[in-house]
Amino acid sequence: METKQSLKKMAIGYAVFGLFIWFIFYYPPFYYSALPISGKLVDEESGEPLEGAIVIAIWQLEKGFGLEGTIPSRFMKVSEVLTDQEGNYFIQGWGPLRRPGGTYLGNFSPLLIYFKDGYIGMGRSNYADRFNYDDRMDRVQNSQWDGETIKLKKFIGELEDYYNVLWGTSMSLEVLFNPIFGAQPCDWKNIPLMIEKFDDYYRLLKENPGGRNTYHIPNLELLNGKGKCDSKDVIPTSESR
Repeated sequence: METKQSLKKMAIGYAVFGLFIWFIFYYPPFYYSALPISGKLVDEESGEPLEGAIVIAIWQLEKGFGLEGTIPSRFMKVSEVLTDQEGNYFIQGWGPLRRPGGTYLGNFSPLLIYFKDGYIGMGRSNYADRFNYDDRMDRVQNSQWDGETIKLKKFIGELEDYYNVLWGTSMSLEVLFNPIFGAQPCDWKNIPLMIEKFDDYYRLLKENPGGRNTYHIPNLELLNGKGKCDSKDVIPTSESR
């Protein structure tokens, strides 16, 4: 009997010790911060700088602490900026911000999305091992694309074919639209410039005879309608701008 009790106490002790070690070395920080991100966008062929391109950075949270795989959650921070005349952009750093309970910043954050009229959009995230817990422990986040020059390829084709480009970009922003990824009704307001672009193209495609289905293209009529946002915060549609 004493032997069984001793073994039980030993097992409990090992379990407590293991939990302590996991908490010390693998538990995400309670607060996150991020360093500034800068870069440049140019035309892939000519190398000319791209002015007025939209750059979006998303720091996406995940659930499960790696024990249940990668489960997308709501974003922690979103930034949207435009490139200047030289094609340069600058995204300010942020934090410290408290991490919501039960979540952590995934190893691939931040996701950077680049979009310019007439070009094929592009997304870039950190190269990381999903099961590398060291990255999740970093209190100060950085982007591996900081200081890099991004080359965008010019789109060649008809307006209706540009639908695929828009669809691909919208899919990269699902965390701001889709409740499955933890999106709240008005999260899309964090990227007003991109939303207005989506809305403009949505209307052009809708009015284009024989154009493609516009179902996957976000538009203000839909977003304003299903969100429970104050009217003063609602972005005007292209018809009223």
